[in-house]
Amino acid sequence: MLETVGPSGLLLTATNVAHDPVGDPQSYQLLDTAGASRPRLLATILGVKQRLPNPYTGTLFLLNDDGVTVIRQPRIEK
Repeated sequence: MLETVGPSGLLLTATNVAHDPVGDPQSYQLLDTAGASRPRLLATILGVKQRLPNPYTGTLFLLNDDGVTVIRQPRIEK
């Protein structure tokens, strides 16, 4: 799955198409597409068990065994 994050970001979700039951941990990659030549990998978040978006602030919370990763969109927060 591919979704936009702000004006120059992409969030790529890696799934196993052959076996993707609900509740299986997912891997996410956050990419910066502001560069004209090619996207730049900003972060890889492995083993995401739960995601919680906040539509009012544009913030996305990703929970895995290591804790919580927060992806913010300051332009939406204002």
